[in-house]
Amino acid sequence: MSSARSRRLTRLAALAMTLAMTLAVVPGCTGPAPIVDFYVDPATGSDLNPGTIAEPFKTLTHALATVSAGHTVRLAAGTYDEANGEDWPTQTGFPPTAVPNVPDGVTITSDGSGALLLGPGGATTTSALVFDGEATVVGISVSGFLRGILLGQNAVVTLEDVEVTDSAREGVLTYVNASVMIVSSELHHNGGAGLRTRGGSVVTVQDSLIHHNLPGVLLGGASSVEVRDSDVYQNGTLASGGDHSGFSLLAEADLKVENTTIRENAFAGVNLDVSGTVFLGPGTDVHDNYLGVVVDGIGPNNVSLEFDGATVRNNDFEGVYWNAFMGVSFKMRNTAVIDNGDNGIFFDGDAEVIDLGTAGDPGNNDYSGNSEPLILDNRPGRAVADGTIITVSYEDTLTPCAVAMTPFVGPVTLTCAGLNSITISNANNRVHVVVSP
Repeated sequence: MSSARSRRLTRLAALAMTLAMTLAVVPGCTGPAPIVDFYVDPATGSDLNPGTIAEPFKTLTHALATVSAGHTVRLAAGTYDEANGEDWPTQTGFPPTAVPNVPDGVTITSDGSGALLLGPGGATTTSALVFDGEATVVGISVSGFLRGILLGQNAVVTLEDVEVTDSAREGVLTYVNASVMIVSSELHHNGGAGLRTRGGSVVTVQDSLIHHNLPGVLLGGASSVEVRDSDVYQNGTLASGGDHSGFSLLAEADLKVENTTIRENAFAGVNLDVSGTVFLGPGTDVHDNYLGVVVDGIGPNNVSLEFDGATVRNNDFEGVYWNAFMGVSFKMRNTAVIDNGDNGIFFDGDAEVIDLGTAGDPGNNDYSGNSEPLILDNRPGRAVADGTIITVSYEDTLTPCAVAMTPFVGPVTLTCAGLNSITISNANNRVHVVVSP
């Protein structure tokens, strides 16, 4: 064979090979499809298998060590624990340091089958899931870990239809700027908070149940939490302290709640301490707690509390108890603070602004059915009548009685139709009853 012919055949062979490889990846051409779904079955699988639906892996641990971005791990019904060969991430310190076991860009789902990730319980230092970036988790239960789920730096995670229970400490802990969406999930019976946020993390809770934790949600470290369409109930065991509340806020945290029930918590529905901002918006119902909403602290407090469209009712004692030495602001609009066992609102501390309605922006609040007085101004007395004036709408507090439209200076009780509506306990504190146009 001539050398020219030999070179020509070699080039033709190379071209044929290139064409075959190209056809394998062109849409519509035959060739093996990339594997994107990996299956795990603790009862019938083996980690020597390829992870297909016919030949699944045995452990989630092996599956997570195999997959990468764009892959989905599908868990069969069953219990995933150390006895089955699972090796869970361990953690040290606080905020905890742990090696992630969930790669960036991975989805974990049980396809509704009921998979349980079960920790060793007792003095464990493990968590079920620790994330290294973006991920989605759907339809699993997590139980028996030190902290059920850790979401730290760079985590952008959705937890949907996830149950976290029986953690020695927090059920879900977010920190270091994590971004988390918790949807249609249940966090309950954890030894610490059902959900704890810190370190600038941003969390949205939607259509979820948070109950029987200490507390339900603990916010700190400049984190932000928004809760919608959820039920936060029966957290805590003692009628004292933020840990026994539905929500407990520390250290510049921000909480926004809408269309959510906050009920039957051992201490407060919402406890705001040290610093932070709370907005209780439309559809929020705070009821049957020991205290409804508490703002507490013994020193100057960078705290703000706002109500708009909420209800605070049937709590054992005060509906709202404000005890900040000098907070930033208290504002209430379109809110019913009704039928509480003690005062509707009890001011035992002060704020730069206390606004329960102004002439240009009426409160449209309801304080009926509380123990008298409906509003108690028990702020520390002053040497002279200066400082904050509480503004409150006449229509909300003293209608149909005639009152002078000037600030009332304590001590004095404002009575209407035989009802003690507002009491100013101490000298030189002022309340201005204003009429809207």
